[in-house]
Amino acid sequence: VVCTPEFPGSYIIGRYTSFAFLDVINNKADPVEELQSQINDINVELTRKREEFELPTTDTIKDMEQAIKDKYPDWDKNYRRD
Repeated sequence: VVCTPEFPGSYIIGRYTSFAFLDVINNKADPVEELQSQINDINVELTRKREEFELPTTDTIKDMEQAIKDKYPDWDKNYRRD
């Protein structure tokens, strides 16, 4: 049995996946297009919840990475894992 981990806003993934699934079944929509159309709404809700619980968001992570680059200019060359 594999479980989906719970995190702030995780409910939204199942909800919007269900919306996409129902649109495919009921309206013969394209599955890929329907899932892709939900991505922005999912990301907005996850970001909102992460901010509510004072967890890092994409923007705060980018800011932290930029601060490291400013302080340590060679950081990308020496410490980045690709």
